[in-house]
Amino acid sequence: MERFQTRLFELSSEARGGKRPIKMILHRIMESPDDYQSNGVSWKEEYVIEAAKRITAADIAVEYINKGATGDETEISGHGYSGEGVDADGKPMPTFNADSEVVGTITGAYVTTVDLGAPTKVLMADGVIYEHRHPGLVEYLKERVPKGEVMGSVEIVGCPENNNEIVYEDGYKPKGRVPMRYEYAGYAILSASVEPADKACYVLEINNKEDECMDEAKAREFVDEIKQELHNVLDANTKLTAEINSLNEAAEAKANELNEANAKVAQLQAALEQVQNELAQCREEFDQKWEEHDKQMNELCMEKHALEAAIAQYKVQERLNALNTALLPFSDDEQKAAESQIAAYREDPINHEVNEIVDAIYIAIGKREKEAQANKVSEQNEKQTTEETDESIESVVEPEKQLTSVSIF
Repeated sequence: MERFQTRLFELSSEARGGKRPIKMILHRIMESPDDYQSNGVSWKEEYVIEAAKRITAADIAVEYINKGATGDETEISGHGYSGEGVDADGKPMPTFNADSEVVGTITGAYVTTVDLGAPTKVLMADGVIYEHRHPGLVEYLKERVPKGEVMGSVEIVGCPENNNEIVYEDGYKPKGRVPMRYEYAGYAILSASVEPADKACYVLEINNKEDECMDEAKAREFVDEIKQELHNVLDANTKLTAEINSLNEAAEAKANELNEANAKVAQLQAALEQVQNELAQCREEFDQKWEEHDKQMNELCMEKHALEAAIAQYKVQERLNALNTALLPFSDDEQKAAESQIAAYREDPINHEVNEIVDAIYIAIGKREKEAQANKVSEQNEKQTTEETDESIESVVEPEKQLTSVSIF
């Protein structure tokens, strides 16, 4: 529950059936959440109007310090709020102390603009005080309302559909919160010691004139006024009846349009159901064909993988055969020159080349022939040198033989 202090607006000069009419400004209405009362609440007109429709029979209450028979003997305090409890259904409900009494009821509320020093939009409430049960309170109000010594506290609670909790636009916030879904629970009359939450809500006027007895002239004047008012009411009633008939005709036309629209909706609904059924059938056929297509694709993929494996194996064997063919002209001893390359090729035929192996063997063969030729030349040179040495020796020895022979003979 939340409470918002305001001031009484007007107390009627006469009571009927023990009930004295009263007007109350419940609160001011703001243009935006940036404008709010001292308690942080900002009232938005559209939500106020909606809640005001349900305000009828909201209580007017007083917390008595002393319930006197006269205004001087009467003394009031706050709103009598004592805490939060639950109702018979277990939902949250505010509770009040034993000194808080219902002294009247609110009969209706409406949005209007009043002059509070400046035109101000407010929620005004009409109600009655049970004067036959609280005569001292009425005297108290007649004496103090004109002096601005009487305050008011409007109380709101949550709606049953929201577990009796107030719903705020954009959620609860300390300043600028906007009640959106709520009920006006009541209005407590307070003493002047309570500071109002909305200072714009003060007393504008109170009528304290005593009732006067009417003489015959005044009575005739009053009757004439009543007759004139009755004629005005009858004229207004005639005009209103014509307006109602016009509205009824418009309503009948709208009803016919609604029936035609409903028939069109039914026709479109039938067409929609037919399209949905056809769509469902197409989807079922599509799913079936897709399943068959998917099965065929899987089979083709398996065949493709098998063919790729066979082709790969064939390529490997083909390259191995190419290697064997290329190695036929070479002896085992010559092949040893490229032994590691041959092994690597046989391990991974795809990523190696036969030409590299053959080139390596030829290089090794060429190297061997080169070495053999070099050795042969060396031997020939050595032999020639030996022969030349022997001839030199013979040429030296022969003269000696001749000399010896000459000397002997």
